[in-house]
Amino acid sequence: MEYLQRRDFRERPIPTQEADLPKTRKQRRIENRKKEEFSSTLTRLLTGFYDFLGQKNKPSDQEVRDEFTNRNGRWMQYCAKNHMMPKAYQLFKDNVREAWYHEKKAEK
Repeated sequence: MEYLQRRDFRERPIPTQEADLPKTRKQRRIENRKKEEFSSTLTRLLTGFYDFLGQKNKPSDQEVRDEFTNRNGRWMQYCAKNHMMPKAYQLFKDNVREAWYHEKKAEK
């Protein structure tokens, strides 16, 4: 019965505030918040571009190029401002390319 009464671990108070949490957990929360912000920014830019393409009055090729260049530039600025990895700079183009591929595939 002695083994039931003996405690080999330290009792620690339950963290009540973020300042009391272990550093690794705080870092994970911060990273998750950044990821959410990152994905919402990309989604907002992509959605705006797809809405532009889906207008009833189809935009001209030049208007599409200008809109793509504008939104891609805004994405690049966001990546540079937040010191993102080089692969992140390509995400906007890759998403547009993938959507274009699936649209063309569906037309055939």
